[in-house]
Amino acid sequence: MNRRGFLTAAAMLPLIGAFGPGLVFGAEAGPIFRAFREGRAKHPWLTAFDTAAAAYDCENCEMEGRLPAGLRGILYRNGPAMHEKGGRRYRHWFDGDGMVQAFRLGEQGVSHRGRFVETAKFVAEKKAGRMLYPGFATPLQDALPVAGPDSVNVANINVISHAGRLYALWEAGSAYEIAPDDLKTLGPKIWTPEMRGMPFSAHPHADRDGTLWNFGYEITRADMLVLYRIDAGGTVRGHAVIPVPGMAPIHDFVVTERHLVFLIPPLSHDHNRDPRRSFLDSLSWDPDAPSRILVVDKDDLSRRRWLEMPANWVFHFADGWDERDGTIRLHACTYEDAEILFTPFRAVMRGEVPAIPAARMRRIALHPDNRVTVEDSGIAGEFPRTSTPAGSGVAPYMVLAGPGSSAHPLPNRIVLWDGVKEQARGYRYGDTEIAEEHVIVPDRNGRARWVLGTSHDFAARRTRLNVFEIAGFADGPVCRATLPYALPLGLHGNFVAV
Repeated sequence: MNRRGFLTAAAMLPLIGAFGPGLVFGAEAGPIFRAFREGRAKHPWLTAFDTAAAAYDCENCEMEGRLPAGLRGILYRNGPAMHEKGGRRYRHWFDGDGMVQAFRLGEQGVSHRGRFVETAKFVAEKKAGRMLYPGFATPLQDALPVAGPDSVNVANINVISHAGRLYALWEAGSAYEIAPDDLKTLGPKIWTPEMRGMPFSAHPHADRDGTLWNFGYEITRADMLVLYRIDAGGTVRGHAVIPVPGMAPIHDFVVTERHLVFLIPPLSHDHNRDPRRSFLDSLSWDPDAPSRILVVDKDDLSRRRWLEMPANWVFHFADGWDERDGTIRLHACTYEDAEILFTPFRAVMRGEVPAIPAARMRRIALHPDNRVTVEDSGIAGEFPRTSTPAGSGVAPYMVLAGPGSSAHPLPNRIVLWDGVKEQARGYRYGDTEIAEEHVIVPDRNGRARWVLGTSHDFAARRTRLNVFEIAGFADGPVCRATLPYALPLGLHGNFVAV
C-alpha cells in the first residue's frame, strides 16, 4: 500500500477500536449525576467541575490593581466544560466537551467570552438533548456507531494560534478551527487531503523559526506514531508514520534544536478487551517494564534511536536542549505510575475527594551512549510553561502550578523557576482558590516580563484572571480581573499579543 493509501486507511483507525460500534452496553450515568450533587454539597470546591453555561460574556470585568501598559492581547484557554447531558454525567473529567475562553486585555481593562467548540459530536448531542457517543472513560448504553475519531472528538484540551488561525485541540482527532474574535466554530482542519481525520495531538510546539511540530498516536489497531512538520505559514512541509509496537497514550513531547523526543510509558492497550468496558479500562500499567524513549532527528525524520528508563508517567514536559557532546537534556513532570489518569479524575466526577499524587519536576539526560540519568529538581508541580520557544535551550524562566492548600486537593500555589540562577520563587493563592495553568508573556522586545493565569474561587463562585510582574513575582498579582461567574476548571491555553 502506498503512503497516501496507508494514511487514508489509518485515518479511520484511532478510536474506532477504542470506542467502536460494539460499545453499546454500559451503566447509566444517572447515579453519578446524583452522587456528584451530594458530594458537592459537602465539598464546595467540587463546583469547579460543574457543567458550564451555554455561553459567557463579560465586557468589563471587575478590576483590582492596574493592567500593565505593555500587556495587550488575548489569553485563550480550553478545557472540558459540558459534563452532563439529559440527566447523565460523564465518568471522567477528560470526557467533557470543550469550551474555549478568551480573556481580552486592552486599554479599557479585561473582557471575557466563552463558547463551546461545536464539534460534530457536540452538535448532534445538543440536537438530541442527550449523550449519543461514549467517551474516553464513559461507556454508554445504546451508543451510536463511531465512524471515525472525529465522531467522538470533544476538542477540549488546548487552544493554539498558528499562522493567524486559531485551533481547539483534542488528543486523538482533528484540530477544530475557531474564529479568533467571536469564537465561532469554523470546522475541522484538514492539513492535507491524505491526512484528513488523522490524529493531531493537543501539545504542538512552535520552533524558533515558527515551524510547528506535532504528533498523533494510534494504539487500537496499527500501533503507530504520526509526526507533523508545519511551516510558519501553516503548510505541512513534512510528515512521517512510525510503527511503534505497544504504542501507549502520550500527551506531550519535547522539541530541542536538533531532535524530537517522545517518552512512551508501559501502559498497554488490550486489543481484545470486553466491548462493555471503556477505553480507559482497556489500559493496564506494567511496573516491571521500562518506559521507552524515542529520539527523532528533526532534519531527517527517518533517523531514530531508542533508549529506556525506569517506568514513569508524564503528562507534560518543560524545556529541552542539546549539549555539545550530544547529550539531550529535558525537564519533565513525572509520576511513578499512571494512577492519576485512572482514579482522581473519576472520583471528582462522582463528588468524591481523591488523593491526587503530585508530579515531581525531574531533569532527564539522554547520553550519547544511550544511558539515561534522572535527577530530582526538588520542585513539585504540573502544567509547566517556559519563557522561550521550543528548541531555544535552557529556558530562562519556567512556571508551574503546585499543591499548597489544606482546603482542597488541587493546586493553589504557583512556582516561578529561574533557569539561569536555578532559584524558585512561589506565590500561594487563598485556600478557597484553585490555580490553573499560568503562562509567561514577553514584552515587545521579547523579554519575559509577566506571568498570566486564572484561578477559580469556589467560595466566591468567581473565576479570576491574575497578572504578575516577574520582577516582583512573590509579592503576588499586580492586577486581578474578576468575572461575574465561575468557569469550570480548564486545561491549557496560550497568549496572543495584539
